[in-house]
Amino acid sequence: MKENRRKEIEEQRFCTKNAGREILRFALPVAGSGFFQQAYGLFHAAVVSRSLSITAIAVFGACGAFVSMQSFIANGMTTGFGFYLSRCYGSGDKEFYRKSFTAAAVCTAALFALSVILLAGIAPLMKMAGIPGELWDMCRSYLCILILGTGFLGFRNLMVCVLQGMGDSGFPGALTAAGVVSQTLLLLAVISVVPGIYGPPLAVLINNTLLGGILLFYMKKRYGGYAVFVNVKQIPAGIYRELLASGCSKSGMMILVGVGGFFMQRAQNALPSAILAGSSLSDSLSNFFLVPLSALAQTAGMAAGQNMGRKEYRAIRFYNRRLFALHVICTVFVWSASVTAGAFLIRFLAGGTAQMEVIAAGKLWLMICIPGFFGLGAAMIFRNSLQSMGCYDKLIYLGILEMSVTIVFALFFVPRFGYPAYCASILAKWTALGVFAGYWYLKKVRKMV
Repeated sequence: MKENRRKEIEEQRFCTKNAGREILRFALPVAGSGFFQQAYGLFHAAVVSRSLSITAIAVFGACGAFVSMQSFIANGMTTGFGFYLSRCYGSGDKEFYRKSFTAAAVCTAALFALSVILLAGIAPLMKMAGIPGELWDMCRSYLCILILGTGFLGFRNLMVCVLQGMGDSGFPGALTAAGVVSQTLLLLAVISVVPGIYGPPLAVLINNTLLGGILLFYMKKRYGGYAVFVNVKQIPAGIYRELLASGCSKSGMMILVGVGGFFMQRAQNALPSAILAGSSLSDSLSNFFLVPLSALAQTAGMAAGQNMGRKEYRAIRFYNRRLFALHVICTVFVWSASVTAGAFLIRFLAGGTAQMEVIAAGKLWLMICIPGFFGLGAAMIFRNSLQSMGCYDKLIYLGILEMSVTIVFALFFVPRFGYPAYCASILAKWTALGVFAGYWYLKKVRKMV
């Protein structure tokens, strides 16, 4: 009995005596899969631009808000479920975990039901988004497949987060990397069979379903005692409340950020096209730089959840100190790389015929915004920790903060000072997020410890 309990505790991981090893073992697969996903994004853009007509490509731009909203809802909700489940796993109570896991599956299935209902009202949504008349039919077909895939996207992300909540990022990371390859092959295959705009979202839907099923099968084999669905009548209402509070706080924060982004997008669109191109290139480059910081933040959330479940509050502080130090080291490295090689990287992405204005805009973005990684990385680490500790309201406050800073700059500073003010808005909001998230985290930890 004691031997079995010892093995269970070892499986939970994130024990303070092995902090460095546990952080690397968890974060490296997450970072690796993140780099693969970023590479796929570039490949996807290249394939689509070469395989589809200009009109079909315009559909992606016209439906961009819907794509973002799908990610906000599906990924935001299920990531929130994953943080709560990590806390349940840390408690060591298998029966409670089974009930929570079943409840998370029910809530994720509700996303699929909601997406089916939304299909009936797709036309009013398209009118609200101002879809151009000449793109109406193609956008409708594209959005039907996209919205139908919301539940499957949530299913895949839930299974990734569930396994990460158990301290297992190796298999989900490897499968996500393999999933990038399979999605690439599916994209090429589907585009060759299914004409027009239908291919890309259909390939994503199929791939998400496949990966989610494999992850569930792996969980049942590896963690059979936990991957058990119970009768929904046995699940207390309190579990649903916690799951929805965690999931909705994440989605709500992301939606608030999206609202601020809408205002900034309108302000950006008044800038010259060369500046917009340079900003887009530097933003794509920063997504690669952000991958290790995102991996550290995911580690923080899962470690805090497990230790919260075990009531090891000092371990939460212990891990986050080390994660924060690693974040600072990564940011210094990224900042140095952007200073020394930023112009070369922007020129490489833009191609040999890029205008000097494009290169200059990209360099300015990197010079002003990359230092903001110090605040952004801290915000992600402490924000995920707060969510795992049950401080869901703080995520909404952080969403309001980011939205407010963005709107103020979009309405008052960007129209007057132009592109430098846009770059300054990013630095300002990331810094503010880091300060407030750090303050709330320290206040919470001091109360517990």
